[in-house]
Order: sequence, then C-alpha cells, then structure tokens
Amino acid sequence: GDTKEPIGGGFDEKFDVLGRGLQSVMGAYTPGPVAKTLYFAYGVFSDYAFLEFKKPAVTIEVVGNDFVAEASTIPTRGLEVYKGINQFAKETTIFNGGPITEPVPTTTAAPDGCNTCDWCFIPGLNSCFSEFTKNECVIQNAEYGALWCVEIRVKK
Repeated sequence: GDTKEPIGGGFDEKFDVLGRGLQSVMGAYTPGPVAKTLYFAYGVFSDYAFLEFKKPAVTIEVVGNDFVAEASTIPTRGLEVYKGINQFAKETTIFNGGPITEPVPTTTAAPDGCNTCDWCFIPGLNSCFSEFTKNECVIQNAEYGALWCVEIRVKK
C-alpha cells in the first residue's frame, strides 16, 4: 500500500475479513516480514486493482536469504500457497458481495451467409474469406463480427 490511513467506505473491514480467511487456511506457515512493513509500495498491482476496480488482489511474497535469493534458499511453501490462493478466491466472492449469477446460455441462428460460406464470413461485408484460419477469423470477430461458419453450421 501507499498509505497507512484507513480506506473507508467499509473496505477496511472487508480486507480484515479477507485477511482472516486467508490466515485460517495457511496452516503452520508463519509469515516473515513483508514489504509493506519496510516501506511504502507505490504503484503496485494490488493498489491499482483496488483503486481502479475496487477489487482485492493478492501478492505472494516468499522468504529468502536476500532480496534476490537463490531458489534453493527459499523454503518450500507450495501447500500453503495453494490453500491461500483457493481461499483468496472464496474470500473475494464474499468481498465482492456474493456469488456471481452465471448468464443463461443463448443460441443464435447462423446468418444466411454461413449457408454458403465454409470459412470466415463477415456479415457487414457480406463476404466469405477462405484464406483466413480459424484464429484469424476469431481475431476479426472483435472489429467486424466475423463468424467461423464451419462450427456454426455444425451446432445447428
């Protein structure tokens, strides 16, 4: 963090709950000194995630013999990290106000152009592009609404 002041708006309490949830599953692991106790960390990803989106982020710090340490000097903490990441996902759901409702899948009829196109069809141009690979067609979807007709016809 870049401040020691409370965030406000109920977020301090949410972060306390999230932290206790992580602590509850980390087992015998006792954290060593973390960077935030040594200095302010301006512009780190977790600050950005919160400031921009009001969402928590996790930073994993490992203890070694120096700031840049040989891998052999870093204690193995795989299980603790695994448990922590899983619990972080659960706690983030609570932090964000509950589970997210999955959208109901919908189906869309293939456009008429896909009846005659075996490759990549761009409706706005009413054109079939046989030279495009599937990946190239998917890339064109964002800007031009391109469709990979082979898969659309199979789903019909």
